[in-house]
Amino acid sequence: MIFHHTSEQKNDIAYIDNVITFSKFNYSIELQKENEKIIKGQKFLVDSLVMVLRDEQSEGKTNEALQRQFMSENNRLKEMGEYFSKDTGKKVWDRLNVYVKEYGEKNHYQIILGTQGSGNIMFAEKSLDITEPFLKYANSRYEGE
Repeated sequence: MIFHHTSEQKNDIAYIDNVITFSKFNYSIELQKENEKIIKGQKFLVDSLVMVLRDEQSEGKTNEALQRQFMSENNRLKEMGEYFSKDTGKKVWDRLNVYVKEYGEKNHYQIILGTQGSGNIMFAEKSLDITEPFLKYANSRYEGE
């Protein structure tokens, strides 16, 4: 099948840049801010433990309980980062997928492809890129407009 595009013709196929959409979607931005606050508190605790451990080391002391607490809290910090990253991604894409379906049906697209800048779509005419109008739609839907 050869797809010919003319300016009078409405495209049945379009694509959305997933990276831009994810990073500029208001829900994604809000979740990232919430997660950063929680992680910031845990990071502060880990940094405080590091400072106490350094002070004790400079005095020639070794506190194994404090070292274990540091290891535990540092592992918790890493786990929190991994969990929030995975959880945020799932929540955002679950919502965006609903909006993509609605947008596609509303605008009579047969196919809306997703790109990530380095993969599935190697070339597409810029006129097929609906990232910005879709992003406006998704953000207005998310904001309840």
